[in-house]
Amino acid sequence: MPNQSDLSYRFEPLASQDPFEVVSFTLDEALSTPFRLVLELVSYEDNVD
Repeated sequence: MPNQSDLSYRFEPLASQDPFEVVSFTLDEALSTPFRLVLELVSYEDNVD
């Protein structure tokens, strides 16, 4: 069974060819309310805005 150190996620935006590594994320959800997803991303490219 994988543990947390074995997991990795990537975020690939539609407007860019440069993927981001997901450092952390938080997802909040509840009944009858919009969900909220917060991502902390890192890129190895120097020219990312």
